[in-house]
Amino acid sequence: MNSENTGRPAIPPGEFMGHPKALWQLSNVEMWERFSFYGMRALLAVYVATTFFGHLGEQANAQASLVYGGYTAMVYATGILGGYIADHVLGYQRSILLGAIIMSAGLFVLLVEDLTWFLVGLSLIVAGNGLFKPNISTMIGKLYEPGDVRRDSGFTVFYMSINLGAFIAPFITASWIGVQFGMKWGFFAAAIGMVLSTLFLEVAKRSLGPVGRPAEGKEGWGMFFLVGIGALLMSIGVYFLLSESSILGILLLNIMAFVILYFFSSSYKAAALTVVGGTALWAVLQLMMYQGAEGVGFLDHIRANAFDQVPLLAWCLVVVLAAIVFMVRQLRVGDKVQVQRYIAMVILFVANACFWALFEQAGSSLNFFAREFVAPIQSFIPILSFSGEEWANGGFGIFQSLNPLYILLFAPAFAALWPWLDKRNMNPSIPRKFALGLIQVALGFYVLVFAIANFQNAAGLVPWIFLALTYLLHTTGELCLSPIGLSMVTKLAAEKETGMAMGGWFLSVAMAQYVAGLIAAIASGGSGGGEHGPAIGATIGQYSDTYWMLFLIGLAFGVVYLVVAPLINKLMHGVK
Repeated sequence: MNSENTGRPAIPPGEFMGHPKALWQLSNVEMWERFSFYGMRALLAVYVATTFFGHLGEQANAQASLVYGGYTAMVYATGILGGYIADHVLGYQRSILLGAIIMSAGLFVLLVEDLTWFLVGLSLIVAGNGLFKPNISTMIGKLYEPGDVRRDSGFTVFYMSINLGAFIAPFITASWIGVQFGMKWGFFAAAIGMVLSTLFLEVAKRSLGPVGRPAEGKEGWGMFFLVGIGALLMSIGVYFLLSESSILGILLLNIMAFVILYFFSSSYKAAALTVVGGTALWAVLQLMMYQGAEGVGFLDHIRANAFDQVPLLAWCLVVVLAAIVFMVRQLRVGDKVQVQRYIAMVILFVANACFWALFEQAGSSLNFFAREFVAPIQSFIPILSFSGEEWANGGFGIFQSLNPLYILLFAPAFAALWPWLDKRNMNPSIPRKFALGLIQVALGFYVLVFAIANFQNAAGLVPWIFLALTYLLHTTGELCLSPIGLSMVTKLAAEKETGMAMGGWFLSVAMAQYVAGLIAAIASGGSGGGEHGPAIGATIGQYSDTYWMLFLIGLAFGVVYLVVAPLINKLMHGVK
């Protein structure tokens, strides 16, 4: 296929093991970035609870969970802006480079033991990640011609590289450095990983050829520095939102509404005006409610009532009606097939958000649960054996290596399974794979509910094997959904909008992360800082009740998507 006729950059020449050489180079870049991300993630929520919120006593874990949820939500939410910048301003290569530099700086700032500076560091990581994360995934898709059957397996290779970095990281940052030198030095190791990712990106440019370079006429470096300044300014807003959870939730809803309205209208202006109109109506209703309050500041009122039923329903009415009008109009005068594919993509975004809201308890409530209610692992292998004190100081982070370990073990089998099933006309459709992912993540929580009810020891702790089994079920669910979803976005989106669509995918993850933080605050709130077992009393029942509800929610969504899968397949028009 001639790239001049399609508008695509030429596919770079040269292959290794049946895939473009650039795939392996970009996978190496992503591996070290994920080492950095998961290395800090293994410690983040617990470190924040013990270092900055220990004075809150029983509410330390809940407050840390909200900070964690807000941070991880914005890490993914900024992807939508980063995708636009790569599509229209910098190109993918320079967007990734700028993001890597800013993230490296933010990770080093985390070493300052002051809450204000710590939040500044997180804000810089958020700003940089928005430029990095969606664009490297999009570049993987651009290494293959449309219809290339290697695309899905290429994304699986890429996904394995992500998890190689994620597997190594907790051993180094938490189970070794955290235990021996203190949790904050685990962040230092994560920062070094990000520096290595930046260096390997420069090496990867030799294999990429024209893929991801700036558009013709935009080769100068002026915009690179302007976008960098913009990212630093954005980090100021991120800093504010990290401490304002309810306002962040409203902002995420508005950004997601903008993305969906854009897909249905093909107009940035129409999408923006609708969101502004809905938000203005929400604000007016909030102001009317505030007039009846006494002795309360307006910001305090918003914190307490951001999701109040009447203003939120009014906002939803404006957005939903506009989406319907835009969708009907596009179906009449636009590309009907593309509009229907976007409808399917949005439906799958909902499934994706539900899955990750459950799955992402891993870095928050499941981490607190491991520290407080799981018996420390005892083994003849030194790195896999912990005393009670070592467990509390970072040994619990070893569970964060289980998910990537399982992916490394099972991803090749899943990658081979789908083509094998396809040859026999038994390959589940994309919507059914999403449903299977939801059902498995739900079953993972049931395992913990069962363990809490039946296997607590005299100290009030449960055997580690049950948490390991939970992570196994969550991982097999992830393999049914996440790599398939990344590939799905690049196939359903129009060529000129793949960056925006990939940003929308990560935005759905961002909303899930925000909800995950709220769930974790419910599950872990009330537990004492650093205490274990019976000293915390009935709090383990709080975990059990929360995880039982997550089981029911995940199961219900999974069954619904199994039922509606044929309808979604029709909307996808042959995309598999």
